[in-house]
Amino acid sequence: MKEKLCKQLLKDRTFKTLAFRFAGNMADDLLQEVAEVICNKSDKELEKINDYFNFWVSRTIMNMGSSTGQIGRIKKHSPIPETINIEEEKYNPVIDEQAQRVEEILKEIYWYKSELFRTYMDCGTYRAVEDLTGIDHVSVYHTVKEVKKILKERL
Repeated sequence: MKEKLCKQLLKDRTFKTLAFRFAGNMADDLLQEVAEVICNKSDKELEKINDYFNFWVSRTIMNMGSSTGQIGRIKKHSPIPETINIEEEKYNPVIDEQAQRVEEILKEIYWYKSELFRTYMDCGTYRAVEDLTGIDHVSVYHTVKEVKKILKERL
């Protein structure tokens, strides 16, 4: 199980992109830290995580890459300047700015609604959120619809 989840973590480009957003030139280090966390978990814990693995990895990357996380604290003191190869990654700063605005707006919204919206974004469907959380898919739909409306109004 550990090997399967680590391979999934390291092969998925979305995780690499997310790690790059949070850790910059230390993205590979951040992914290795997440892989280490996976390796330190028991098989029973990994079985539970397997059902919502993408969400768990995303939140772990965000937590470790934040300014108070393991990589975030190192990154603040890193003497190596961050460089972005625009040609290779086709980096678009507008997307990051919008993502930051969305995060700011989500922080202002009631925690239940914002977390349900984030879960929906990770899972992709209302039924998947229902399976993960036990919250009826119709209720998830109405909450996500409300959050989308708020986001559209404020952006």
